[in-house]
Amino acid sequence: MNNEITTNMWIWIAIGICLMVVLMAVYVPMLRGVLELTDPGAQGWVLIVLASFIPVVLGAVVNQVTMRMAGGNFPRLKVFVDA
Repeated sequence: MNNEITTNMWIWIAIGICLMVVLMAVYVPMLRGVLELTDPGAQGWVLIVLASFIPVVLGAVVNQVTMRMAGGNFPRLKVFVDA
């Protein structure tokens, strides 16, 4: 999958920053206390990662369904267009 989203450096930087903020919120004691968070553990992180893929999968399914319903003449969302 090579498109405007996956090749955009700024999106990857933003994802990295968001990941660091989430990890800091869970593992930095002061932030963890203020936010009243607990360590989700290995199973919790696996669930979080798997759940984060739900919108991606649903988006691809919706895109495929709309393409088939329109007989292939429906303009695809740019996010899911392979270049």
